[in-house]
Amino acid sequence: MFCIYSVAFAVISPLVGKFIPTVGRRNFLIIGCILIVTSNVGFAFMHFVNNPMVFSILFVVMRIIQGIGTGIIQTTNYSIVSLVYENQVEFAIGLLESAAGFGLCFGPIIGIGLLKVGCYVGSFLTFAIIFIIFAIVIRPVLPSNLDTINEDEDEVDTSNYSYFKLLANRRILFANLSVTLNIVQYTFIDPILSHRMQQELGYDVKFTSLMFFFIRFGYFTTCNVVHITLGFISKRRCIMLFFLLNCVYTLLYGPIDLFSILKSVWIGSIAMVIAGFSSAHTLIPTYPEMLVAGTEELGMPKKVVDNLGSGLFNMNFAIGEVLGPLVGNQLIYSAVLLVLR
Repeated sequence: MFCIYSVAFAVISPLVGKFIPTVGRRNFLIIGCILIVTSNVGFAFMHFVNNPMVFSILFVVMRIIQGIGTGIIQTTNYSIVSLVYENQVEFAIGLLESAAGFGLCFGPIIGIGLLKVGCYVGSFLTFAIIFIIFAIVIRPVLPSNLDTINEDEDEVDTSNYSYFKLLANRRILFANLSVTLNIVQYTFIDPILSHRMQQELGYDVKFTSLMFFFIRFGYFTTCNVVHITLGFISKRRCIMLFFLLNCVYTLLYGPIDLFSILKSVWIGSIAMVIAGFSSAHTLIPTYPEMLVAGTEELGMPKKVVDNLGSGLFNMNFAIGEVLGPLVGNQLIYSAVLLVLR
């Protein structure tokens, strides 16, 4: 049921990219915040629901609303960043992803603290209040030229441009496949590592959670230096080079155990940091690569490529989040069947 969040995220992202000129960036951000407030209030209300069936239905509905809201905000953010910081896209996207990585690192810790201080209901209502504040300050805080940019977009006939035209370009197709593959490799270890740490190595849940902290720590601390790496090598070479590094960390927590090397948890911790480091370098260059290919090779207006590119990037990101754990669970299941045979 948890993956329904990413499914909703994947479905809404390309729609947001397509309709940004119609709805407006600031309006989309406000709508996204309202949806997230709604989901948090819904999760808080579920505390008083005792019927398992009703609870399950509400949970799925709230996760869908949450996924839609997050997808709207994320897709709009990428469109804004690539428009406002068109000469520093790699640096700006690095900051965005670093903030996301920071949230993944410390979100669970903050959530546990809120749960202890404010109980279950208080935890969700706290985030609801935060997003209400965000929704209120979006128009006063965000620069007014975002609306001007949006008015200019009305003059562009977006009916002549589609996602299919973008994906027909090999560079853009490669970038999108790289996004999906990167997130699949980043997330497929969730069920595998959890099973391995607890069932095979005998570590408790808290220590297993620490391992996941390492990969996210490596990611958010690296995102801000990817633009420096891209000053020395091209975006495509960066993606391919660090996919090779992905192979190294996969071996460190995977097949290399056949040789009885990975018995130390420190090697696993190093593998997790490498995973975050290499994932940042394979993910962040993909979005600027799409923008360059769309404007230079397809001749599409930059404003259109910014919007549609953001929709594609975030859709494939969410698809990777759905496929990764499914692949990991299937690998565990296949391994168990192999052992039983």
